[in-house]
Amino acid sequence: MISKRESKSRPNAGLVEFETRGLNQRDEVVVILRRTGMMIKKSSLEEDS
Repeated sequence: MISKRESKSRPNAGLVEFETRGLNQRDEVVVILRRTGMMIKKSSLEEDS
């Protein structure tokens, strides 16, 4: 996880930035993926129960 922040438009969610690195057979980094995903907050899930 690189970063996280509150969603401005959805009070029950936040944005999380992830980074994944792909290595070849010599353990050299050959690809780096950085993406952002919207995640429902844990507190929001507990309210629905």
